[in-house]
Formats: sequence, C-alpha cells, structure tokens
Amino acid sequence: MKISDAPLAVAFSNRQIRPAHSLEEAGELFARYNRSHSAASFIPVPIIDTRTFEVVAYISMNGRVWTRAGGHGTTPGMLNFDLMEGRYWSTRIAALAAMVGRPAPKLWRCGFTFDDSPTFPGFTDGTTWNGWDNVWVTPETHAAVIAWFKAQGDDTACFEDLVPEDDGLLVSYAYGYCTVVDL
Repeated sequence: MKISDAPLAVAFSNRQIRPAHSLEEAGELFARYNRSHSAASFIPVPIIDTRTFEVVAYISMNGRVWTRAGGHGTTPGMLNFDLMEGRYWSTRIAALAAMVGRPAPKLWRCGFTFDDSPTFPGFTDGTTWNGWDNVWVTPETHAAVIAWFKAQGDDTACFEDLVPEDDGLLVSYAYGYCTVVDL
C-alpha cells in the first residue's frame, strides 16, 4: 500500500514512514518496528494524517497510542503535544509531504537567534540544515539583522546579497545560516 492511499502515516524517522489505516494498525506497526530493530524507541513516534499533515496522535516508548482526547488515552502531562507537533515533528511532516507529492505545511511564526544575538522575529517550517533551524524573515527583520551584525563589527556581505524569494515577501535564511529557533 502506498502512503498516499492510507489515511494515516507512522513516522518513525524522516526516512522510515509507514502507511496505516487506523490508530490500532499504527500501534501494531510500532511494535513490529521495535522488534525488528532490536531496540525500543525512546522518542515518541507521531501518527500523521496524510491529507492534512496534522499529527493526530503519537506512540510512546511503551507502545501506547496517545491522542489529544480519546483513542487509547489522552496526552500525558509530561509531554506538551503542541510543542511536539510543531517543532519536533515538523521534519517528519515535511518528509511525508514530499513522499505524497504535496506541498509541505505552512510556515509558522517564531523567534530565532544567531548564537549570541538578540531574538529576531521570523518564520519556520520546523526543518533543519546541518542541525541549524531553517528560518525566513520579512525584509524589515532582514534589515534589522544586517544592522545588528554591522554593530558587532561583523562582515554582512553574505546577508546583503540576499533578496526576497519569488513571492517577494520573505528572505530565506534556510539551508545555510546558523539560526536557532527559540521555543
């Protein structure tokens, strides 16, 4: 079965995404995956709706399926479901979007820094490059970033060469700049 034909996908990693027809089937896939890899997953595994890319549930390391409400259980207090859905699982959501051949989820607002910089406003899709968060900014924020680096005595040529992308609205710091999203 192709992932695009299933209503759900279990995203073990960015490269290990499997189709599922129900939460129960997702739980069974998780159990088989852990047995075949001779190790339990210590990181919760998201179950993603293949049409909306919404994380509808996750599987904890003990194999329990957790939903926002209902299903096999509710989200335990120790884990913030929205935080996990947003930044942590976004790379798996983006990988699923690529697998089903549809656009990745929209960007969401964030604050971000460059090492010891102040926090700047921006947008992220939650993906990373070499461990750094991919970020997009408005032209106004881009000008503020350049001004801050100039005030620090840093070379800003690499920033000054950047222009808004095709839509003319955002400047991309993705896939090449050392940005860290503040949660």
